[in-house]
Amino acid sequence: MTELQAIKNVGAASTDFGDGIAVSASADNLVRNNVVRGNGPFSGIGVCGRASMRNVIDRNVVEDNNVQTNANVNQDDGIRLEPSTSENVVTNNRVHGNGLDGIPLFRGSTDNQVQRNDVRRNGFHGKRHRQGDGIAVFNEADRNLIQRNQVFENAANGIFLRGPSFVAGARNNEIRSNATGNNGPLPGPGGFRYDLRDGNPDCDDNRWFGNTFLTAEPACTTDGPNGRAPPPARTGVMPSAPDWDDFESNSGRPSSA
Repeated sequence: MTELQAIKNVGAASTDFGDGIAVSASADNLVRNNVVRGNGPFSGIGVCGRASMRNVIDRNVVEDNNVQTNANVNQDDGIRLEPSTSENVVTNNRVHGNGLDGIPLFRGSTDNQVQRNDVRRNGFHGKRHRQGDGIAVFNEADRNLIQRNQVFENAANGIFLRGPSFVAGARNNEIRSNATGNNGPLPGPGGFRYDLRDGNPDCDDNRWFGNTFLTAEPACTTDGPNGRAPPPARTGVMPSAPDWDDFESNSGRPSSA
């Protein structure tokens, strides 16, 4: 699927429809060089269903997908990998100005790669609902690689791995060589925000290496496993851009609440 203009495809939150481009229970697809704008209320590009494996989402412009679910809730994501999807590659996309999260990996989405995306200014469209993260890895989304992304100026956290609640947190993920900064600039629902954030105690088995940031929590997001600091230490300095080519829904589909 290439060279499409997916503009203003608006469904209803009471149905399963509401994406600009949807890959549903389908494997080995290429979604490349599309412009995806003004769709919702679910996402610009959505990958859903356990059979959705080994799809490549590459070099798309995904912006301003911010259709409200209702008067108080916006759950319209940029590129979302829904529960139990696996082995997908999301790379070289521009993901700007979407309603909630820029690129969320939902509960149980495993073995995916999110690399070299430009993720900015997402998540500002919620009212009483939570504000969005740049890249969000939800509970039980394990063994994912988040690498060489540029993640700036998103409403809540830059890169956020969810910790345990009623289920296990996101574990065994690798977050490497991402450039982040100025995420969470405004007060809002959801508590403290950071450029790098891991909700698991001591990061558990998640591995954080070589990322640039202004704010991070906890300390294990900054020094890698076993206390080994990645060279060089770059905390507290605004990085320059590198030269790189909980559920709330009225439908059967999950929300990224």
